[in-house]
Amino acid sequence: MKLRKITAAAMALTVVCGAQTAVMSYQTADFTANAADIVDAVPTDIVDSGTCGDNLTWELDTVGTLTISGTGEMDYAPWRSKYKDEIKSVIISEGVKSIGPSAFEECSALTSITIPDGVTIIADRAFCECSELVSITIPDSLTTIGDDAFVCCSKLTSINIPNGVTSIGADAFDECSGLTAIIIPDSVTSIGYAAFYRCSGLTSITIPDGVTTIGDWTFYECPALTSITLPDSVTSISDKAIKDNSDVTIYGYEGSRAESYAKEKGIPFVAMEKSTTTTATTISTTTTTTTTTTTVTTPAKEVSFGDPTGDGKIDANDASFVLVEYAKVSTGGESALTSEETAAADVNKDGKVDAKDASAILAYYSYLSTGGTDTLEAFLKPQEL
Repeated sequence: MKLRKITAAAMALTVVCGAQTAVMSYQTADFTANAADIVDAVPTDIVDSGTCGDNLTWELDTVGTLTISGTGEMDYAPWRSKYKDEIKSVIISEGVKSIGPSAFEECSALTSITIPDGVTIIADRAFCECSELVSITIPDSLTTIGDDAFVCCSKLTSINIPNGVTSIGADAFDECSGLTAIIIPDSVTSIGYAAFYRCSGLTSITIPDGVTTIGDWTFYECPALTSITLPDSVTSISDKAIKDNSDVTIYGYEGSRAESYAKEKGIPFVAMEKSTTTTATTISTTTTTTTTTTTVTTPAKEVSFGDPTGDGKIDANDASFVLVEYAKVSTGGESALTSEETAAADVNKDGKVDAKDASAILAYYSYLSTGGTDTLEAFLKPQEL
């Protein structure tokens, strides 16, 4: 019977690895393979277990699945010392409130993880040097990303930080060389030093209004970075925030610290226009009363390719518009764009409105600002977006 189980399991594995869908029947004179045989042939015994907080327990099975159950804070990670190279997947139950310090540090076989709603903190070094981590799902409940949280997660290509996170720790994404885009929500008010240090694949980033300080090494050694958008709220930028010989362009507002910093460092600066509203006032009078009516009017939008805001210009405001939409959709929100706005925003025509479109729009805006005259279509044609 044991041989039959192994044979059935091998056949099932062959079907899965071949990415085929089939209904299989394997019969001999005295044997028919069934689901129970296959399940029995794959052992899932618990190899170790224990506690990882006052009300949290953990157990690791023979296929490398770590399950964390209970309620409250994760205070320590006893599995790391012995099993860090064997953990392939993690199941965290609802009720867990935090991912503890160094919880999955150097878990070299871990490829993905979903953090349940209710977790508010990813502590220091929680996923440090998870070299095979490709994706992570973060809940809306999260408020804090600790120091060194994702250091050297070189295969992590994107991460969606939910609106609600207020703090990104020092070195949080240091040497995440595969990271090409990151959306920082408006809720973030603090970004630690060297947060994006050595992110060699990062091409553009927008800092939200509310952040006041850009510290040492924040964007240092980011050779692919071509655009940084900084708000008025930033009043302090370290002399070592950006490497001197980088090809980045800073986008900001006239009279801001972003502009003066760019001039001091010899970095190209593009001034963004602040949004304004048009107000029309109508005064009606009679012999007995005076009535004042104020009406706010908004010009009709005529969106066009690369200009989803419909203000008649392709500029950083359009890129910001795209990033805001991308942040909302990528964190589970529904798109509010019309079909016309979507077509205008999707400049690389891949059927998605995302950071790549924003980066392309910013690159074109920078090109125009230096005297370029080609249309957006002509500008994009030779490029691979």
